[in-house]
Amino acid sequence: MKDIISFNINKFISSHLKYIHNYYHGGLTNYYKKKYHLKKINDYSINLNPLGGVFKYKPFNYYNIFNDSLKHISQYSDINYNKLKYSICKYLNKRDISKQNIILGNGSTEIISLFCHCFLNKFDIAIIISPTFSEYEHFCKVQDAKIIYINEKEILKIDENILKLAKIIFLCNPNNPTGYYYKENDLIYFIKKCLLFQTFVFIDEAFIELTNYYNQTICKYVSQFENIFVLRSLTKSFSIPGVRFGYGVSNKKIIKLLEKVKIPWNIGCFNEALILSILSLDKNIIRDYFKKSNKLISNEKKYLIKSLLKIKGLKPIKSETCYLLIKIDNCMKIKSNELKDKLLKKGILVRNCDNFRSCSNSIRICIKNHYENKILIKKIREVIHEKKNN
Repeated sequence: MKDIISFNINKFISSHLKYIHNYYHGGLTNYYKKKYHLKKINDYSINLNPLGGVFKYKPFNYYNIFNDSLKHISQYSDINYNKLKYSICKYLNKRDISKQNIILGNGSTEIISLFCHCFLNKFDIAIIISPTFSEYEHFCKVQDAKIIYINEKEILKIDENILKLAKIIFLCNPNNPTGYYYKENDLIYFIKKCLLFQTFVFIDEAFIELTNYYNQTICKYVSQFENIFVLRSLTKSFSIPGVRFGYGVSNKKIIKLLEKVKIPWNIGCFNEALILSILSLDKNIIRDYFKKSNKLISNEKKYLIKSLLKIKGLKPIKSETCYLLIKIDNCMKIKSNELKDKLLKKGILVRNCDNFRSCSNSIRICIKNHYENKILIKKIREVIHEKKNN
């Protein structure tokens, strides 16, 4: 054919999807290495266990794990992932949780998408705390739902006239990017209140192992309250973000519905083998790993807050987990995006939080080991000093 006929894809796209923005996250080290011609970047933009992967703490034989999984590469996995679900039940160690209470995802983001797809329709109202993880908003908008934003510290005292309008409330606990934590008793009271108004409560516990409250998971209440869904992630707490894996815990009726809709065989054999290897560790080893992790986080958090407060114009926000939100005072000559760019040129990547609601002119940093944290403070001081002298 000499003539090329164009295809107008815009007429097929749902009108509300035209206004949805692309993802923006931390961890783009390869992109910034090329952009700034850097050989190495110290990444403080993604929130991971500063103790490092559990493999460093308890050595694994990677080759045996992956060689064993190669035996299954020519076969489909168990479509129900029974062995993996059983291992999660054992890991959670909660009496009322069985395989029927668990759904698996190729990363926790897949489960957020699935949950919204199943339970939100056009014009449904979702309440999202502000600021928080952007994916709740993203997938609510994909479903063309309406969103009400409530400050993270006001949500548990929400007006009943607003609460009764909502179909779903999204809570991140501890919250990202602030590290704000909702205590168990307060959450249970809130869940009961939501149940009276037939409102679903979605609770994201991706970082709960990296707090001093890691035994206070809401997972243990899923059989008691039918209006809760708890999202969990092993990749943050075990510092393995390249292994895409997350799971959700809820009552059996909710899980059964989600299983009907989710993509089958969504966990590959390599990921499955690695997660099973981690979960097969003795519970005392895992307990000791998190005990050491949280001690490191606590000590280094104190160091970072003390050091940052000495830099005029920087205000670190109290956090219960492995990251700190830092607000930049308007009196400073530098804005968050400029601070991020200048740190990048020195080989330091932090998270500019301008795309979080209510977080303009702020950055977020992950707490790392003492050596790395000292480097971060040194480079921040350098950038601010250079800016003042220009």
